[in-house]
Amino acid sequence: MFNASVELFYKDTHIRTSIDELSKNKRVLFCSLIRHIEQSTFQYIRDMVRWQKTLDTYDVTLYFLTSQPIQVANITANQQGIPELADARVILDRNHEFYNQLKVHTSKKQTARHLGRTWLFHALIENGELLHLQAQPTENQKEHALKNIKPHQFKDIIKYKKQKTFNEIRHLDNNLIYNQSCLMEFGDQDLTILNIFYYQGLWPNTNLIEYLDSQI
Repeated sequence: MFNASVELFYKDTHIRTSIDELSKNKRVLFCSLIRHIEQSTFQYIRDMVRWQKTLDTYDVTLYFLTSQPIQVANITANQQGIPELADARVILDRNHEFYNQLKVHTSKKQTARHLGRTWLFHALIENGELLHLQAQPTENQKEHALKNIKPHQFKDIIKYKKQKTFNEIRHLDNNLIYNQSCLMEFGDQDLTILNIFYYQGLWPNTNLIEYLDSQI
Protein backbone atom coordinates (compact mmCIF):
# COMPACT_ATOMS: atom_id res chain seq x y z
CA MET A 1 0.00 0.00 0.00
CA PHE A 2 1.38 3.40 -1.01
CA ASN A 3 0.15 5.89 1.55
CA ALA A 4 2.95 8.48 1.64
CA SER A 5 2.08 12.02 2.68
CA VAL A 6 2.79 14.50 -0.12
CA GLU A 7 1.92 18.02 -1.27
CA LEU A 8 -0.08 18.89 -4.38
CA PHE A 9 0.53 22.05 -6.40
CA TYR A 10 -2.01 22.74 -9.14
CA LYS A 11 -2.64 26.19 -10.57
CA ASP A 12 -3.17 28.39 -7.48
CA THR A 13 -3.84 25.47 -5.16
CA HIS A 14 -1.42 23.99 -2.61
CA ILE A 15 -2.75 21.21 -0.40
CA ARG A 16 -1.40 18.39 1.75
CA THR A 17 -2.64 15.00 0.67
CA SER A 18 -1.43 11.40 0.31
CA ILE A 19 -0.85 8.87 -2.44
CA ASP A 20 -3.71 6.65 -1.29
CA GLU A 21 -6.06 9.64 -1.11
CA LEU A 22 -5.13 10.80 -4.62
CA SER A 23 -5.66 7.29 -5.98
CA LYS A 24 -8.85 6.44 -4.08
CA ASN A 25 -11.22 4.71 -6.52
CA LYS A 26 -9.31 6.05 -9.53
CA ARG A 27 -6.18 5.45 -11.53
CA VAL A 28 -3.42 8.02 -11.31
CA LEU A 29 -0.07 8.13 -13.06
CA PHE A 30 2.98 9.56 -11.30
CA CYS A 31 5.70 10.76 -13.66
CA SER A 32 8.95 11.48 -11.85
CA LEU A 33 11.02 14.56 -12.67
CA ILE A 34 14.75 15.17 -12.33
CA ARG A 35 17.19 17.89 -13.48
CA HIS A 36 15.01 20.82 -12.46
CA ILE A 37 16.76 23.52 -14.55
CA GLU A 38 17.04 21.51 -17.76
CA GLN A 39 15.15 22.80 -20.80
CA SER A 40 14.49 19.24 -21.93
CA THR A 41 12.70 18.63 -18.61
CA PHE A 42 10.25 21.41 -19.43
CA GLN A 43 9.75 19.99 -22.92
CA TYR A 44 9.06 16.60 -21.35
CA ILE A 45 6.48 18.13 -18.99
CA ARG A 46 4.87 19.96 -21.92
CA ASP A 47 4.46 16.75 -23.92
CA MET A 48 3.20 14.80 -20.91
CA VAL A 49 0.57 17.50 -20.24
CA ARG A 50 -0.54 17.17 -23.86
CA TRP A 51 -0.63 13.38 -23.38
CA GLN A 52 -3.27 13.86 -20.69
CA LYS A 53 -5.88 14.05 -23.49
CA THR A 54 -5.05 10.45 -24.39
CA LEU A 55 -5.02 9.38 -20.74
CA ASP A 56 -8.46 10.96 -20.28
CA THR A 57 -9.91 8.25 -22.53
CA TYR A 58 -8.71 5.71 -19.96
CA ASP A 59 -9.82 7.75 -16.92
CA VAL A 60 -6.21 8.22 -15.80
CA THR A 61 -5.00 11.46 -14.20
CA LEU A 62 -1.33 12.39 -14.58
CA TYR A 63 0.75 13.92 -11.80
CA PHE A 64 4.38 15.00 -11.95
CA LEU A 65 6.44 13.83 -9.01
CA THR A 66 9.46 15.61 -7.56
CA SER A 67 11.33 15.59 -4.27
CA GLN A 68 12.80 19.05 -4.88
CA PRO A 69 10.88 22.22 -3.91
CA ILE A 70 12.96 24.21 -6.40
CA GLN A 71 11.50 22.13 -9.22
CA VAL A 72 8.00 23.25 -8.27
CA ALA A 73 9.20 26.86 -8.37
CA ASN A 74 10.92 26.39 -11.74
CA ILE A 75 7.80 24.92 -13.30
CA THR A 76 5.84 27.99 -12.19
CA ALA A 77 8.58 30.36 -13.36
CA ASN A 78 8.63 28.89 -16.89
CA GLN A 79 4.88 28.98 -17.53
CA GLN A 80 5.09 32.12 -19.64
CA GLY A 81 7.45 30.49 -22.13
CA ILE A 82 5.70 27.09 -22.06
CA PRO A 83 1.96 27.66 -21.38
CA GLU A 84 1.28 23.94 -20.88
CA LEU A 85 3.19 24.05 -17.60
CA ALA A 86 0.26 25.93 -16.07
CA ASP A 87 -1.79 22.72 -16.38
CA ALA A 88 0.78 20.53 -14.66
CA ARG A 89 -0.31 18.80 -11.45
CA VAL A 90 2.85 18.63 -9.38
CA ILE A 91 3.36 16.35 -6.39
CA LEU A 92 6.12 17.31 -3.96
CA ASP A 93 7.50 14.39 -1.96
CA ARG A 94 9.45 16.69 0.32
CA ASN A 95 10.43 14.02 2.84
CA HIS A 96 10.99 11.22 0.29
CA GLU A 97 8.21 9.11 1.81
CA PHE A 98 6.82 7.99 -1.55
CA TYR A 99 10.30 7.41 -2.95
CA ASN A 100 11.15 5.30 0.07
CA GLN A 101 8.03 3.18 -0.37
CA LEU A 102 8.91 2.71 -4.06
CA LYS A 103 12.49 1.85 -3.09
CA VAL A 104 11.26 -0.91 -0.78
CA HIS A 105 8.69 -2.17 -3.30
CA THR A 106 11.27 -2.41 -6.11
CA SER A 107 14.21 -3.50 -3.90
CA LYS A 108 16.39 -0.62 -5.07
CA LYS A 109 19.84 -0.35 -3.50
CA GLN A 110 20.06 3.45 -3.72
CA THR A 111 18.76 5.74 -1.00
CA ALA A 112 15.35 7.34 -1.43
CA ARG A 113 17.05 10.72 -1.61
CA HIS A 114 19.29 9.57 -4.45
CA LEU A 115 16.35 8.05 -6.32
CA GLY A 116 14.46 11.32 -6.00
CA ARG A 117 17.22 13.10 -7.90
CA THR A 118 18.10 10.51 -10.54
CA TRP A 119 15.27 8.01 -11.21
CA LEU A 120 12.83 8.49 -14.08
CA PHE A 121 9.66 6.37 -14.05
CA HIS A 122 5.91 6.27 -14.60
CA ALA A 123 3.95 4.57 -11.79
CA LEU A 124 0.26 3.79 -12.31
CA ILE A 125 -1.56 3.48 -8.98
CA GLU A 126 -5.15 2.81 -7.93
CA ASN A 127 -6.36 2.69 -4.32
CA GLY A 128 -2.79 2.87 -3.12
CA GLU A 129 -1.75 -0.22 -5.10
CA LEU A 130 0.82 -0.24 -7.90
CA LEU A 131 -0.76 -1.46 -11.15
CA HIS A 132 2.03 -0.78 -13.64
CA LEU A 133 5.57 0.55 -13.47
CA GLN A 134 7.56 1.72 -16.47
CA ALA A 135 10.99 2.82 -15.30
CA GLN A 136 14.51 3.54 -16.34
CA PRO A 137 17.13 1.34 -14.62
CA THR A 138 19.10 2.73 -11.71
CA GLU A 139 22.24 0.67 -12.40
CA ASN A 140 24.21 0.04 -15.63
CA GLN A 141 22.06 2.67 -17.32
CA LYS A 142 24.35 3.28 -20.27
CA GLU A 143 24.60 -0.42 -21.09
CA HIS A 144 20.80 -0.67 -20.95
CA ALA A 145 20.37 2.42 -23.13
CA LEU A 146 22.72 1.20 -25.86
CA LYS A 147 21.06 -2.23 -25.94
CA ASN A 148 17.59 -0.75 -26.34
CA ILE A 149 18.01 1.80 -29.12
CA LYS A 150 15.04 1.65 -31.47
CA PRO A 151 15.52 1.23 -35.25
CA HIS A 152 13.89 4.60 -35.96
CA GLN A 153 16.32 6.25 -33.53
CA PHE A 154 19.31 4.80 -35.38
CA LYS A 155 17.86 6.09 -38.65
CA ASP A 156 17.33 9.53 -37.15
CA ILE A 157 20.93 9.72 -35.89
CA ILE A 158 22.32 8.80 -39.31
CA LYS A 159 19.89 10.81 -41.43
CA TYR A 160 20.39 14.03 -39.50
CA LYS A 161 24.13 13.50 -38.86
CA LYS A 162 23.95 13.27 -35.08
CA GLN A 163 26.72 10.68 -34.74
CA LYS A 164 29.19 13.15 -33.21
CA THR A 165 26.90 14.10 -30.31
CA PHE A 166 25.82 10.49 -29.82
CA ASN A 167 29.40 9.19 -29.72
CA GLU A 168 30.55 11.94 -27.35
CA ILE A 169 27.91 10.90 -24.80
CA ARG A 170 28.17 7.12 -25.18
CA HIS A 171 31.91 7.20 -24.49
CA LEU A 172 31.44 9.00 -21.17
CA ASP A 173 31.50 7.21 -17.82
CA ASN A 174 28.12 5.94 -16.65
CA ASN A 175 28.18 8.12 -13.51
CA LEU A 176 29.04 11.21 -15.51
CA ILE A 177 26.09 10.65 -17.83
CA TYR A 178 23.49 9.87 -15.17
CA ASN A 179 24.50 11.80 -12.08
CA GLN A 180 24.66 15.27 -13.62
CA SER A 181 22.28 17.89 -12.22
CA CYS A 182 22.00 19.32 -15.75
CA LEU A 183 23.09 18.35 -19.25
CA MET A 184 24.14 21.73 -20.62
CA GLU A 185 27.77 20.66 -20.78
CA PHE A 186 26.78 18.02 -23.33
CA GLY A 187 26.04 20.76 -25.87
CA ASP A 188 23.32 20.07 -28.43
CA GLN A 189 20.39 18.54 -26.57
CA ASP A 190 18.86 16.55 -29.39
CA LEU A 191 15.62 14.94 -28.27
CA THR A 192 16.33 11.62 -30.00
CA ILE A 193 19.62 11.26 -28.13
CA LEU A 194 18.10 12.40 -24.84
CA ASN A 195 15.35 9.83 -25.31
CA ILE A 196 17.89 7.06 -25.91
CA PHE A 197 19.89 7.78 -22.77
CA TYR A 198 17.25 9.08 -20.35
CA TYR A 199 13.61 8.71 -21.44
CA GLN A 200 13.48 5.44 -23.38
CA GLY A 201 10.06 3.88 -22.89
CA LEU A 202 8.71 6.98 -21.15
CA TRP A 203 8.58 9.66 -23.82
CA PRO A 204 6.31 8.30 -25.25
CA ASN A 205 5.13 5.46 -23.00
CA THR A 206 3.55 2.98 -25.38
CA ASN A 207 3.82 0.12 -22.87
CA LEU A 208 1.42 1.88 -20.52
CA ILE A 209 -1.12 2.34 -23.29
CA GLU A 210 -0.83 -1.35 -24.15
CA TYR A 211 -1.43 -2.20 -20.49
CA LEU A 212 -4.47 0.09 -20.29
CA ASP A 213 -5.87 -1.39 -23.49
CA SER A 214 -5.47 -4.88 -22.03
CA GLN A 215 -7.63 -3.91 -19.06
CA ILE A 216 -10.63 -2.81 -21.15
